[in-house]
Amino acid sequence: MAILEVGENHKFKKISKAISESSDQDTIQIYWGKYTESFDCNKKLNIVGVPEDPKDFSTYPIIFTKENEVINFTAESRISNIIFITQSKDLNCKINENELNTLFIKKKIEKERLKNLLSNMKNQETSIIVDSCGCEFLNCYFIGFGKTAVTVNLNSYNQQSQFSYCGFFFGSVGLSVWGKTKTKVCVQKCNFSYNMIGIKGSCFYVNKSKFFENYISGITFSGKTENTIENSKIHKNATGIIGEEKGCLSISNTKINNNTFAGINLNEKSKLFLNKCDISKNANGIILSQKTNLMAVESDFCKNNGDGIFCINNAKITLKTCLLLENKDKGIELQNKSKAFVLQTRIVSNRDVGFFASHSACAKLYESDCIDNFVEVKVLNKATVDLKKNT
Repeated sequence: MAILEVGENHKFKKISKAISESSDQDTIQIYWGKYTESFDCNKKLNIVGVPEDPKDFSTYPIIFTKENEVINFTAESRISNIIFITQSKDLNCKINENELNTLFIKKKIEKERLKNLLSNMKNQETSIIVDSCGCEFLNCYFIGFGKTAVTVNLNSYNQQSQFSYCGFFFGSVGLSVWGKTKTKVCVQKCNFSYNMIGIKGSCFYVNKSKFFENYISGITFSGKTENTIENSKIHKNATGIIGEEKGCLSISNTKINNNTFAGINLNEKSKLFLNKCDISKNANGIILSQKTNLMAVESDFCKNNGDGIFCINNAKITLKTCLLLENKDKGIELQNKSKAFVLQTRIVSNRDVGFFASHSACAKLYESDCIDNFVEVKVLNKATVDLKKNT
């Protein structure tokens, strides 16, 4: 197990050259510098950045990939302490070393500067591909500048890829995950900011991560494989989470707050399970349409600017021991043959109707409190609501 060193004052000047002369289980140490290249990593390697100061991101090694080039990982490897930046022909889409600490630590960029950095959000290609292998990325940062920063393909291999303490910024997608296997990409303590979409696809497990100011959604999930989010914060995105194409997602102990359009928007027969989540202060809490399905337990839908939960076009919800409080429109709204089963839930102090059903919607409201709303329950246009043991 040899150590190969890359840097201005070391044997190798290019990472690709060090990889070509390495063997499985070798370590490649990359010292501070700017490396403009792409490469294929088809060996089991430990690729380690060696920053001059681990707390100063301007001293980390930076790998630049050109717009038409890709970095491929096709063998199980461990990559740490490296910044990956996609080069853009747009002169506005340049970031200097002094801005890295502001971005990665404070996670805040001035508005005018942010507009410049977001000016190239059109390209749907990928900068880094992890193809059918298990790779571990630790303390790495990916700046996409219009491209998908990282794509993980799980279709033909069952080994898990993992991202820990990583950041994804300015990508059309931060992390794209696709596959039909039971293996999931594991995302731990990562940050997704200023992308169009933070994570997109299926087969992912997210824990203790943050999704902030992504311009379509923090997360868009799809496919029949179940995805999981735990102990995370999803805030100030256009929409916190979008469900598509029969996607399946389970969320627990997560805060989904202050999103511009909706906390969660479910479409196309997608399914969602919530446990002990807080969906508050969004434009709308959750919007369901197109035969989507929500099951929520011990979750709060509070102080949203529209409805706590809005269902249309054959959507279905099941709530148990939830709270719908002080939403500026309705607590729960059912339209167009949507269905609801609500048990031991409090619907309190919503500014319009607490529980509203219309246009052939069907609901059962059992052992629940529906009090102090402007109107408690309102039923119109052939809708039916069965009330039992409620306050």
